[in-house]
Amino acid sequence: MKLHDRQLGPSHPAFLIAEIGINHNGDMVLARAAIDAAVKAGADAVKFQNYETEDFVSDRTLTFTYRSQGREITESQYELFKRCELSETMLMELASHCAEKGTCFLSTPTGDRGVEALVRPGIEKWLGFPGASSTHREDGPHRTSHDAVHRDGNRIRDRRGG
Repeated sequence: MKLHDRQLGPSHPAFLIAEIGINHNGDMVLARAAIDAAVKAGADAVKFQNYETEDFVSDRTLTFTYRSQGREITESQYELFKRCELSETMLMELASHCAEKGTCFLSTPTGDRGVEALVRPGIEKWLGFPGASSTHREDGPHRTSHDAVHRDGNRIRDRRGG
């Protein structure tokens, strides 16, 4: 199997993927800086998450508490994830930045809309779907993303090897 012009497998060097996920906080300057830092550190690829919050957060009263810059912050899970959504335009900009830096852009979509946000602009490589995550039920919203993945299966290989 090849990814980004690199042969993958037991007899080849490790292919390092830097997980950026949602650590950009919805800030494109921070997202590009994270890509740059990953490239400088020697990563072969970077991986984001693209989703629509409504696909997996239905209860807007749920909160999340975390520490940031020495402070404890509690906020709505819905608002946290909504702030970190990447639009199709943002995904294209990040993929372009990766190409300029010579690294592979990957993203894990949720739901059909997440898959389509990668397929429509022609982003060629994306990774998995959240069905492999213990935080999602097998018959939940990601089920349609699994079906969409297999409709366009030449673009990905999911985490379960499908």
